[in-house]
Amino acid sequence: MGEGVAFTAHGRASVAAEELESADTVVAVEVVVERVQDHLADGRTEMLDGAHWRWLDRQAAESEPAIVAELQHLGRRG
Repeated sequence: MGEGVAFTAHGRASVAAEELESADTVVAVEVVVERVQDHLADGRTEMLDGAHWRWLDRQAAESEPAIVAELQHLGRRG
């Protein structure tokens, strides 16, 4: 997740969209969270940093903004 954040969200997941208009390799999933388990609450562990990554494929990098926008639109409808 990121510095100071580590948790598991327990609940149900279902497919919100089999295919996106902006990418046929992405599936939108809706997660209904029923309970959150905080992995840092007992003080035994510490999250130092989040995952760092970048696209190495130019086409994937260029399509990401459209995918994110479509997922955000789906989220607002839900």
